[in-house]
Amino acid sequence: MTSRHADLDLLLAAYRGKVPWREIVRWRRRHLLDLCPGCAMPSEVFAAYLRDRAGADPACRAWGYAAAAAGLVSLEEAFQGDLPAVRRELRILRRTAPERRERRVRRGLTRYRSPLLAVALIEEARGRLRRKPAEALGWLAAAGAVVNRAASDVISRDHLAPLRDIKLRIRAHEANALRVAGDLPAAEAAFSALHRTLERGEPPAIAVTAELASLEASLRLDQRRLPEAEALLERAAAFYRREGDEKGLAKVVMQRGMVLRIAGDAQRALPCFETAIEATDPDADPELAISPRHSLVLCLCDLGRPEDARALLDRYRPLYHRLDLPLAPLWLAWAEGKVAAGLGEDEAALEHLRTARDGYTERGLEFDAALVCLDLAEVHLCRAETAEVKRLAERMATAFADRGVDREAARAVALFHRTALAEAITLELIARTRTALLRAPRVGGA
Repeated sequence: MTSRHADLDLLLAAYRGKVPWREIVRWRRRHLLDLCPGCAMPSEVFAAYLRDRAGADPACRAWGYAAAAAGLVSLEEAFQGDLPAVRRELRILRRTAPERRERRVRRGLTRYRSPLLAVALIEEARGRLRRKPAEALGWLAAAGAVVNRAASDVISRDHLAPLRDIKLRIRAHEANALRVAGDLPAAEAAFSALHRTLERGEPPAIAVTAELASLEASLRLDQRRLPEAEALLERAAAFYRREGDEKGLAKVVMQRGMVLRIAGDAQRALPCFETAIEATDPDADPELAISPRHSLVLCLCDLGRPEDARALLDRYRPLYHRLDLPLAPLWLAWAEGKVAAGLGEDEAALEHLRTARDGYTERGLEFDAALVCLDLAEVHLCRAETAEVKRLAERMATAFADRGVDREAARAVALFHRTALAEAITLELIARTRTALLRAPRVGGA
């Protein structure tokens, strides 16, 4: 966190109950430590004392929670001595069968009680989210079991705030895993329950508030509740800026770009993706880095700049190949197809787009497959291949039948189908159908 003065906005936020007062103490402490080495010394000695006492006498772990709850130290400082055990326990849990992992934590007597282990388990879940959301939920359940065990070390309810923050993070990531798995109603219910929990206690730490808002914004984005998503992203951005969290801020800027592109404003989305690219490192986090780069390529295609999109895609292609994600080859094929179509390379465009369409269809991602079908229809229409356009329209109509899709999207697909059969399709109608699909809520894992 960068050194900043505790400004009036921060104090008012605490006064109005938007951030806890312990955050004011923490802010003041970090600010003073940055400015004065003399103040840093007793603080470091205090943190070391807590670590040593907690390591020598488990009964003294309560002191660490009390100090963290007051904002005098962070959990990382109070329990840094746990790190060797955390690494060892994490290795054991990675080797444990998924169905036994949570049970192993709950049955542990003196182990699996560090708050730092709970945080590490959240990160394990995040690393598996895109590939196996169900497995991510298992890791989060294990993290919850660790927090419950850690709570037995706390001697006062007033000292539970740091653990409550971790529990809130776990519940938000559980909701997000349900979203990624395509169960939007369950994700909505999970976030509603989380809000009820938030109403019953003090607000979480600044960093946690930002993370919760960002995760909920992802759900609102999938639901295409764009104004709500944008409001949550503004909230998350304000808190990430206050924390000086560049990585968190980059993700929020990326999400805002997605909101703008879905809303049809590719021009304003462009700088969002460019800013997110500057703040992400492909070597440090390739999965985070690919999103703004892929979106920027598509955005340039939307704006009729295929030459610029091709130059960027040539630069980013190795990153697509490095990703160990099942959808990464489809993202690349779709981007290659859109760029080739924009450059008039019809045969290459059709080959890449068919690869993307078939891959999305095999995975049951009908919304994405339909969007690729529209790109294919555009190429075939420009080649006056009306029979191919009809086949694509039939495919889309069949895929969307009885799927309970958004009403506007269903109407758009039905109109596209009827117009294709009448051989009256235009590029404008394809564009309108694409907009309707982009704005439709994601369902069924789409």
